[in-house]
Amino acid sequence: DHFLLASTPSRPVVAPRLGAWVIATMLLNSRLAAAAEVGAARLAGCRRRLPSSGEATGVLAVQKRSVSKLILIRHGQSIWNGKNTRFTGWCDVPLTVQGRVEAVAAGQLLRARGFEATKVDVAFSSELQRAHETCELALASMAGPDQESWCSDRIRRDSRLNERHYGVVQGEFKDADHVQETYGADTIREWRRSMHAKPPPLDESHPHFLPSPAPRTESLADCQRRTLDWYVDTCVCGCVYMHPSLEQLNKYSQGK
Repeated sequence: DHFLLASTPSRPVVAPRLGAWVIATMLLNSRLAAAAEVGAARLAGCRRRLPSSGEATGVLAVQKRSVSKLILIRHGQSIWNGKNTRFTGWCDVPLTVQGRVEAVAAGQLLRARGFEATKVDVAFSSELQRAHETCELALASMAGPDQESWCSDRIRRDSRLNERHYGVVQGEFKDADHVQETYGADTIREWRRSMHAKPPPLDESHPHFLPSPAPRTESLADCQRRTLDWYVDTCVCGCVYMHPSLEQLNKYSQGK
């Protein structure tokens, strides 16, 4: 559940954790480069036909593409991931005061490292308010006194960047006795750490049920798949926040 900011090229920056997890740069390996080529082939603007010397128009030439900087920021603390954490998933809960402070601090850190808001061409967020507000606060903080240099219109929201859906346990406290007794600690650990295990799906009677196209449950692999679909469709020739979604993009880049 996150957003990714894209800026023009700049030297790499590695930011420490500030409660909100900030990764100012992400080096994508050949697996993501391959995904980028798939996405590029989908976009007519990524290729054009140019005549070479002495031959007729019709030779396929690939346009030279510049390299952009990807800035990945996890949302700040929400009311459900503080001291008593819940399986939040697609539940649209707000940030805490601390979470808002973390988002502003992340923007200040990026600005101090040379990333002003004017360098961000476009920002992406999930549909969830905790991610979108983090994105807004970070951009405003990156702008400093030049508040006219950014606006919310620059942020594009996409549900494919939403947090991993936790099915029937969505909204439950992670250490709730009845959850532990019903499913067992080993099963819950497998849901959270393995790529393909998933909680039982919720149905229309669940208090946090959402209609289609929202999923009814997801594994980490499901979350990774939709995040990569977003990356190929949107980020490759456009550019870019995305936590489970961010984590799944990172795992894919590392070949995991």
